[in-house]
Amino acid sequence: MAEFDITISQIRQAANLQEQAARRIASQSERIASVARGLSIEGASRFTLKATLRTLAEENTENANKIILASQALTKSAGLYQQAESKITGRQWNSMIDAVNAGKGAVKNTAGKSKSKENPFKWKWKDTAKIIGGFGPAGGIIAAGMNIATGESWTTTMKTIVSTIGGGAGVVVEINKCNVNWWKHVIGINTNTVEGSNFFSRLASSWGKEVSKLDMTGAKTTAEKIKVGAKWAGHVLTVASNGIENYNEFKGQKGKVGRAIGETVIESAVDIGLGMAASAAAGALLVGAPAFVVAGVGVAAVWAANGVCKWATGGRDIGEVTADLVMDFGEKGVSAAKSAYSSAKKSVGKAYQKTKQGVRTTWNKMTSWTRRNPLFA
Repeated sequence: MAEFDITISQIRQAANLQEQAARRIASQSERIASVARGLSIEGASRFTLKATLRTLAEENTENANKIILASQALTKSAGLYQQAESKITGRQWNSMIDAVNAGKGAVKNTAGKSKSKENPFKWKWKDTAKIIGGFGPAGGIIAAGMNIATGESWTTTMKTIVSTIGGGAGVVVEINKCNVNWWKHVIGINTNTVEGSNFFSRLASSWGKEVSKLDMTGAKTTAEKIKVGAKWAGHVLTVASNGIENYNEFKGQKGKVGRAIGETVIESAVDIGLGMAASAAAGALLVGAPAFVVAGVGVAAVWAANGVCKWATGGRDIGEVTADLVMDFGEKGVSAAKSAYSSAKKSVGKAYQKTKQGVRTTWNKMTSWTRRNPLFA
């Protein structure tokens, strides 16, 4: 289905600019008519010149009226579009609620981006795979097999594989530490330990652990470096996944490369940050619980948060909504800056031309008077 994007504020701004231009043209027309009326030259060309000036004044007045009509049409179009959009949005919101209750989900969001027609709270195979992946590298192997069997994207499958590799490296790290319970890390039943006397202190400590998983400078052994590298590889694959999605969304649209890159960066940052925050919160809340429980709660929290967001926005998750808001705000700011620059440039140009014309007119009058005055003959 064909789509189009309209910014109502810009339409109304264009209408105002047209109205201002019409007023300036009408003012110039009156000046020309005034010159025609006050023309005091003698000779056969007097009547021809006055008639020409009157005709020019009338044509300018007619053009000003046409521009005013166009401005009024734009203003009316903006009003009609806004009314239609309000009606469509109202119907869409009601349809979205009905569809979610029926287990079908929303059809289209208000931003005009086609999204999934399925229930935003539908639990998918890849969600189950994420839960199973929490059972250490052993669970990761099963999860990777599930992703391959259910036809998940290569980025999703590769994220599971590199996570499993990282988990395997983590087991080696525990063996090197001579941890007698290293085998618990293989199946994710090792105990979650977080320092802190209350939830908030534990949350800070848990967040610090999440961040330290990305610290390559603290990795001394090969196993530790592989563990950290796998974490980074997973985030790179998140960026790749969002990049592919945005490439397909904006493919064939001129001037949208910057938008696609911007959305990819923002969506990826939000997705990664949300995942780390959920894991940190689950770790702070479930002290003493097995690692697979903590991982599962973190996965469920992200799923629920994105589900609510998709339900409220018609199919967009938190990362997409954030990216759209930031990019829309940025584009409007750039557009406003360009418009202000263009208006200022035009104003300065017109002021220069008026000053130049005024100086020329004054000079012509002075030289004309001196030529007619006997004292300067």
